[in-house]
Amino acid sequence: MEIRADITLQAVLKSFSDVIIPAIDPGNQLAQEQAQLMWRLLTLLRDRLPMQYEYDRDELVRLLTLGRDLQDTDEAPALTGHLADCEALHRRAGAAPDELVAAIARLRAAISDRVEQLAGRDDDRSGPALRAVLRAARQQHLRERSWLLAQGWEVAPETVPAIDTLISFHNMDKASPGAVE
Repeated sequence: MEIRADITLQAVLKSFSDVIIPAIDPGNQLAQEQAQLMWRLLTLLRDRLPMQYEYDRDELVRLLTLGRDLQDTDEAPALTGHLADCEALHRRAGAAPDELVAAIARLRAAISDRVEQLAGRDDDRSGPALRAVLRAARQQHLRERSWLLAQGWEVAPETVPAIDTLISFHNMDKASPGAVE
């Protein structure tokens, strides 16, 4: 039995295309459609698996940038603490993938709490921070659309950049976490 996910996914895809899909009754349109959707999803997983860690690192860097934009040490001590922890994790070359995912979840939660605080204000001081949130959301949405481009949902796929142009260890390692746009 193979333990490597990339090789296992390739075997499953071959079985799907060579055995399962041809065996489905051509008159059963729903089964045909679902089999094609599953095949495309497995293909997407196979293609994206090698980039998952890089995608998570990129997300952490972007959240660090957003967190700094929202940071106000007097009003957001929890966010400040999460930023310090996540910056340390980012600097650590051998951070495990599960540590990275957990750090992203913690930082997302802290940023969310901070955004709720800012949104509840009656003054104009939160404007720049909320614009930073919108900018970060726009960037994340583009990354997610690009990540799923192979699924075929985009009306004009040629307008969506390839995912490998939006995330890159090489680009991130040359820049400080705060420099990512």
